[in-house]
Amino acid sequence: MTATEVSQHLYASRHALAASARGAEFAELGGGFVTIDRLSDTEYPSTNPNRAEFVGVTRPTSRSEVQEITERFAAAGVRRWFFWLSPCPQAEEIRQWLLELGLRRFERPRYITLARSAEPVAAHRTALRVRSLAPPELRAYTGFLIELYGDFSGVYLGTIGRDDCAHYLAFDGDRPVAAAGLCVAV
Repeated sequence: MTATEVSQHLYASRHALAASARGAEFAELGGGFVTIDRLSDTEYPSTNPNRAEFVGVTRPTSRSEVQEITERFAAAGVRRWFFWLSPCPQAEEIRQWLLELGLRRFERPRYITLARSAEPVAAHRTALRVRSLAPPELRAYTGFLIELYGDFSGVYLGTIGRDDCAHYLAFDGDRPVAAAGLCVAV
């Protein structure tokens, strides 16, 4: 999948999330999109909805558009937001503009983001058992989930009981060893 295809797939879900949050805004800008949520101030990029994404991906952008993004967050009173720089022909130029505008690189954990096509994964053998758990059963594993997710446990635990989310645990015998959640926004 190209960066443009990922942008197109995420556009609707990002717009829907912003529409569902009280006081949130969503705007197309610079060939990408911007989400502003005045009520959020988390320190991690993955859990903070205040972000600019895919700028320069679907079309070239300009320094003035990048500056407008920074000004929108300032005008909204958002003190912590993230510019997710996507692969595009202007990536280095955009990075320089961001530095000139006073943004700094987020130097915490970095991780690989992967996308794959939807065809089924080939079967493979494992001793692990993966089960979908109903909210009451899942809540019995709250201690494990807090230990597993650490600072991010609130994000996972906050989705338990939502109609649009399913939750899974992987077990090695009777011991939980991994967790996953799937939330679908339509």
